[in-house]
Amino acid sequence: MKGFSLIELLVVVIIIGLLSAIALPLWLTQANKAKTAEAYTTLRAANQAQLLYFLQHNAFATNANDLQAGIALESPNYVYAVTGSVTAGDTEAHPKGWLVPGFRGCVFAQPTDKPAIEAGGLGQSPPPCE
Repeated sequence: MKGFSLIELLVVVIIIGLLSAIALPLWLTQANKAKTAEAYTTLRAANQAQLLYFLQHNAFATNANDLQAGIALESPNYVYAVTGSVTAGDTEAHPKGWLVPGFRGCVFAQPTDKPAIEAGGLGQSPPPCE
């Protein structure tokens, strides 16, 4: 008789199962890193647009349309929000799924004698933006 025995097939299935058990978590981690990078890139672009808007209007943009930077407010992984006031500009990335974290970034104007603007940063915890 020619062919494989049941034990040989079982060993092959076990080896494939072990390899996939090792590879799947690594693949999911890399996919989440890419989604996180998308949020960081969009928030950085929005913060830069807020800084430019402040330099032109002496106040931060209250919504993304005011920025006129071509920033998409929605992606397959996140919904973005842009808010602002005279002293601070806020950008947020709200996740659509539970596998990726949300992020917040802000830029603000320093209350000093000379007008100065600073980047407040990006992160998972809200930066001081008031």
